[in-house]
Amino acid sequence: MARFKNRYFLYLLTWRNGNRDDTLSESLLLQCIRDSVQTNFGDTVLGAILASLQVKFLCLASGLCIIRCGRDESQQITGALSLISEVKQNRLFFTCLYSSGNFLSCREVALVNHAAVAQANLSTKLKSQLVEAKERLRALEL
Repeated sequence: MARFKNRYFLYLLTWRNGNRDDTLSESLLLQCIRDSVQTNFGDTVLGAILASLQVKFLCLASGLCIIRCGRDESQQITGALSLISEVKQNRLFFTCLYSSGNFLSCREVALVNHAAVAQANLSTKLKSQLVEAKERLRALEL
């Protein structure tokens, strides 16, 4: 029996106007990715990715996001993410920091990047959000 192979991406979300949207959620981001895939690649590719596409982690304080998709559809997902220019009237772009076939290695890279953001001079509210997100990331399972 064949095993379903996944690809995990670590993305950095960067807001172009500098204003972070705190109402962005994992489900909203997933819907934006699906809309971008449908617009740019059509219904056939959208149908192929629906079963495997998932936003595993999203931290707005650090701007980190882990996305899982099927290995065969990974090029379409990266293309769709690079073509997203705004979410909820907020201009942002995605930068791929890491790509892996293993979730644990992607999570470790996310923890390192998360710690780098936490070292910056931030407000106490933002630091508490980062600590909470770090604990969620550590507790995240496959």
